[in-house]
Amino acid sequence: MNTREELYHMTAKEMARLKVAERLAEGEIMVKDAAEVLRLSTRQVMRIKKGVRLNGPKAVIHGNRARKPVNAVDSKIKDLVVELKITRYPSTNFSHFAELLSEREEVSLSRPTVHRILKGAGIIVNHH
Repeated sequence: MNTREELYHMTAKEMARLKVAERLAEGEIMVKDAAEVLRLSTRQVMRIKKGVRLNGPKAVIHGNRARKPVNAVDSKIKDLVVELKITRYPSTNFSHFAELLSEREEVSLSRPTVHRILKGAGIIVNHH
């Protein structure tokens, strides 16, 4: 028989769900008790139990794991913002810089997003 071992990276919460689902499947605990331990409804516990039975441990891993959010700023845009701030607009504050990006560079980002990108790159706020 050919067995395949799979490795899963789980959070503590996911690990707890898996352990409880396994104990539930083995009849060691009741659905009501599992719901109390996991702080979920009995319906959600039954859903998790069924998922583990059908799909194994990966059923408790969050579905969005390793997915990039649709509203995430592309790394090329982030690099461009940092480069423009350093080279073309070094003396502007972050708010004015965000406006200049939109008006002159056709890069439309909110002021908080520009601030987060520049702060992440180690660029501090210019106060005049």
